[in-house]
Amino acid sequence: MGLSRQTIQGGSAIALIALVGGLVATNPPEEAYLNYASEKFVSEIKESACQQNVLHRIPGGVHDFLRDIGLDNSQNRLQQLCQDSLTAGGDRLKPFLKDFIQQSTTQQNFQIFSLYHTEILDQKVTTLAILGHFISFT
Repeated sequence: MGLSRQTIQGGSAIALIALVGGLVATNPPEEAYLNYASEKFVSEIKESACQQNVLHRIPGGVHDFLRDIGLDNSQNRLQQLCQDSLTAGGDRLKPFLKDFIQQSTTQQNFQIFSLYHTEILDQKVTTLAILGHFISFT
């Protein structure tokens, strides 16, 4: 004796309701997006600002100062110093960045997922928020 068509349809409906309920429950709130976006922004600043080709432009006086205080002026050490400085500064900038990002962002909330459209410095980024995660693309 097999399952009736009505039983299968009922089970499918329950599964669909559970799936949709799970997606709605795990759709990240705007505050989570603002935290994610500010972290990503600071990370990208660190990556671009601390590249080796940028560090070659540091004036000789700064190299002398770093040598005088005992810091080797090798590119790796300068990159680490650059990133450490931006990490400390980035923590202080996060409230400002979150406010700036919030003002530069529109949200489309589809309940089971959200799309955030952010435009900063002539760069447009769209982020999909689903299942508690964020996926950004330009």
